[in-house]
Order: sequence, then structure tokens, then C-alpha cells
Amino acid sequence: MIDKEGKGIGVMPLFEALKYAQDKNLDVIEVQPNANPPVAKLMDYSKYIYRLSKSSRKQHKTKAGLLKGVRFGFKTSGNDLTIKAKKTRMFLEKGFKVKVQIILKGREKIFKDEIKEKIKTFLELIQLETVFDQEIIKDFKGYNFTLRIKSAVKP
Repeated sequence: MIDKEGKGIGVMPLFEALKYAQDKNLDVIEVQPNANPPVAKLMDYSKYIYRLSKSSRKQHKTKAGLLKGVRFGFKTSGNDLTIKAKKTRMFLEKGFKVKVQIILKGREKIFKDEIKEKIKTFLELIQLETVFDQEIIKDFKGYNFTLRIKSAVKP
């Protein structure tokens, strides 16, 4: 049993813990049910639920920023492609995943070999060992794929 300040009270039966909590006007919350004996904490249940919801909202906000995007077209020149590759390399080195979109308009969509060559050139310009997190997918606007840096440790 742990009190409100985080100090250990000791091992006690459930009935005594409930009575102790009622005297202090708090709730008994099981923190580690798999421990032997199970660990419980005295605290206000409504504050506990509020803190849990607040921390889960924080986690959702941080996950949204893990993906960066880079877009270029079929007619993008070599110099501009180099700039996009440098930006992609910077994102990858910081630990982000990068979604690459190749935008195609009109008849550009029929030049599949040239598009694959452009993708190959772009990947060579990045100058990092990358892995496809999402393979190359063709959609109605062009091609999309997601890259991440190849980790040094193999699972």
C-alpha cells in the first residue's frame, strides 16, 4: 500500500486498506495487479482519471509530428531535386519518417520508366541507407512512398 505522497505504508489486507482509505477520504487504486502482493495506492480517483486522459492526449499530439512530407513533380529539375533530397536527409537524420509524393499531371502519368528513374535518382541523392516503410504506391495524383532511416541494430 502506498499513500498519497508516495510513501510506503506496508502490506495490509483489502478490508483494512478500504477502511484506511475511507478514513482519509480517498480511494484505493490498484497500480500493479501482477505484483506479489498487488500494489495499491491511495489517491482521489477523479484526479487519477483526469491525469490519465491528459497524458494520453499528450501522446497523441507527439505522434502526429513523426511524419514529414516532401513533394516534387515529374518536371522538377536536378538542382531542385537535390534541395528536396537534402531536406529529406535532414528529416531522416532527425529521426522522422518521410512521405515522398511525386505529383504527375496529364500525360506525365504514362512515363513509368522515367518516373522510376527519377525515384532512383532521388534515393541516390539522399546519401543515407534508407528503408521503405511503405512501398511505392501509384494513386491518381502520382506515386507515394514512405522512407525511414535504416537502423544500425538488426532485430
